[in-house]
Amino acid sequence: MKKSKLYIADKGRFALFMIVMTIIFTSSMNLVFRTDIAEGAVEPQYDEICIKPGDTLWALAKKYTPNHKDVRETIYEITQINNLKTSDIFPNQVIKIPIHE
Repeated sequence: MKKSKLYIADKGRFALFMIVMTIIFTSSMNLVFRTDIAEGAVEPQYDEICIKPGDTLWALAKKYTPNHKDVRETIYEITQINNLKTSDIFPNQVIKIPIHE
């Protein structure tokens, strides 16, 4: 018995079918393996601090940084959250500081 070969009549239609199937497969895998909707996805929490004379960003970051984390990472987070261009802070300025659990 002779095996028949598979013949693709319309290569353009086949290519389109393969692209659509790839998109569907990728999207479904994305939904299955999403981590942000997993149990316990938590919104970041912040403390709002009013800067007092003599406060420095380094001292505040050191106070709020857990032992297992580098203070420089907290400083970077604070500058990003508060849209600070430099590490200069001023009395009576209110800034958000991330709370790490």
